[in-house]
Amino acid sequence: MVFPRAFYGGVGRTKLSAGSELTHYARHARLLHWQVAYWRTLGGLLIVLGLFRWGIAIGALPSVGGSFQDLNGPWQWATINLGVAYLVAGVGLWLLASWGVVVWFYGAASEIVMHTLLAGTFQFRLYPVALQAALIGVYLWLRRSINGASADRYKSRREVRRAAGGDLAISIRRLTVGAKEGFGQILVLTRLTGKEKKESAPPGQ
Repeated sequence: MVFPRAFYGGVGRTKLSAGSELTHYARHARLLHWQVAYWRTLGGLLIVLGLFRWGIAIGALPSVGGSFQDLNGPWQWATINLGVAYLVAGVGLWLLASWGVVVWFYGAASEIVMHTLLAGTFQFRLYPVALQAALIGVYLWLRRSINGASADRYKSRREVRRAAGGDLAISIRRLTVGAKEGFGQILVLTRLTGKEKKESAPPGQ
């Protein structure tokens, strides 16, 4: 489970009465439990959406425009792009990893832009835009509530925001490094495969 460090104590803490401390702790813990439930519910939904996109890509499910081969280039790219993003984000959110939120925001932003700013290519569709906006709104409300509970408990909103921002930056940096390493391994494997094909080819070809 990955949550900002400030949520577990020690940030700008001042002396509180036993009853006040217990009240703040109970509210704080309740909000964290709601966040865990929301992340895992959202993770399951994104996994289903990702599998649906891949079902279209492999021809197991029909799309609005027919089979995957009948779709134009932008739609084929969008199907694969969102299929990968939603599956990765769903797994990350189910594991309660903050990088899952980063990947989800990327997928959600891509889908919102597709059906608003790029509506001439992907058509304007209210349902996916409204769904993603609502999901992001609930997430931001939970985060704001948790930050408020943390600040009430430790009396330091600036320290809470600083700790949360630091953890998000670390998650983004880890995701970037992991992506670079993954692309590097794919490039190496591609080069090795090409070299093996050249060596196994008959002379004169």
